[in-house]
Amino acid sequence: MSWHDKLVPEDFAVPETFEHPRFRLRKLTIHDVDEDLDAIRERVLPAGTPEPWLDTTRDENLVDLGWHQKEFELRRSFNVHGRRARREQGARMCLPVSARGGRRRGSYVGAR
Repeated sequence: MSWHDKLVPEDFAVPETFEHPRFRLRKLTIHDVDEDLDAIRERVLPAGTPEPWLDTTRDENLVDLGWHQKEFELRRSFNVHGRRARREQGARMCLPVSARGGRRRGSYVGAR
């Protein structure tokens, strides 16, 4: 794989977490499968209609998260789990970034 296939240079240390006083970002992994599946099932399209992914199974989501985790390790895309600093006012989000085609559509589920 050439450096062109990677989003960041080989010598750049990609942080697995990022802490801010208002939020925390961390690498999305297979260990997020249940919370991520809940987020998928809560999503709606801008028109207010249900997201087509609503019928995603836990196993399908586990495979998808495994791929996201591997892509992160290969430095080709970075999918992160985001949460507000105060968990009781948390919001979940996924912000995929890819070396091919720029930023892809992310998902966001509002406050819980």
